[in-house]
Amino acid sequence: MHSRIQDPLLQTAEQLVDAASIFAVGSYTQIANLLPLVNDIKTEQWDFVVTVAGVFTSATRLNNLKIPEEREEQLMEIVASRLSEWNPDGIAGFEDCKDFFDHTYNALASLKEYKQEPQFLASDAVGAG
Repeated sequence: MHSRIQDPLLQTAEQLVDAASIFAVGSYTQIANLLPLVNDIKTEQWDFVVTVAGVFTSATRLNNLKIPEEREEQLMEIVASRLSEWNPDGIAGFEDCKDFFDHTYNALASLKEYKQEPQFLASDAVGAG
């Protein structure tokens, strides 16, 4: 009997959307208790936005791993498939999130403060949403 080594990135790609969705659903009440304005957001909208943001953040991290492009594309195809199965608007939401991040990141990068302290650039671009 052969023991097959599991590819942790492949497993993560398969489970990413479900994990992000579980986090989104589970975080609503806790975050709303800390930030009461969250109560004004419909739970369906919260679940969608937080799930997409979680998937986008993970995809960005994958890109930063600098794995071979072919492998990254394979993993992202799995993620994209799961995202569109989860919600027909999932891919569009992901693209909107990416566009917003890229625009905000570039705008912040042009500011003097970030040229001096660039370590906060990505997190501040994410937090601007």
